[in-house]
Amino acid sequence: DAERLRVLFAELDAELEGRDDPVRVLVGGGAALAFKWSDRRTYDVDLIGGDFPTDFRRAVAAVAERNNLEWHWINDGGTAGTAALEPRPQPLYVGENFQAYSPDDRYLLAMKLFAARDRDFDDAVRLSLESGITSTKAMVKLIDDAYYHNVIPPEMRSFIDEVAEAAVDRAIELRAAQHRSGRYHNGGLGLG
Repeated sequence: DAERLRVLFAELDAELEGRDDPVRVLVGGGAALAFKWSDRRTYDVDLIGGDFPTDFRRAVAAVAERNNLEWHWINDGGTAGTAALEPRPQPLYVGENFQAYSPDDRYLLAMKLFAARDRDFDDAVRLSLESGITSTKAMVKLIDDAYYHNVIPPEMRSFIDEVAEAAVDRAIELRAAQHRSGRYHNGGLGLG
């Protein structure tokens, strides 16, 4: 969870003591979402991009060994961002020697939709609601904006359709719950 990640990031910061410039990383996937949502957990930290300095890799290994973590607890292999969207980085952890940032909701949603994996479905629905991108048309446009992807493969289109449908259903449920709770705030008399 986010608290555990903050502790591990602080250890990385300490391991990197003495650097002239901090190592800055862009965190995607479940780790970025763990900082957003208190009920979200992850087993690794996916970094967007690559080509990190040797001392950072040594620091990651030292923290892994000290904490009985898998060697790949920070995964910088093959996690690519979107081709065209600006990530609009938001701070997750800012230390003296190590700094972690997350892309905004729109960027994270584009990555989840583009991956179109079953395990990303709930995350995509939540990101859809939080970003206000809830229609199939808007999601397809987001993919096109993010990846210059004019042709959406059928399996991705199906995933997008399902996410959009679930987002609309969840939005309706949330509005109904808010409406019901508003009635209870009026003395429980069913007014309003």
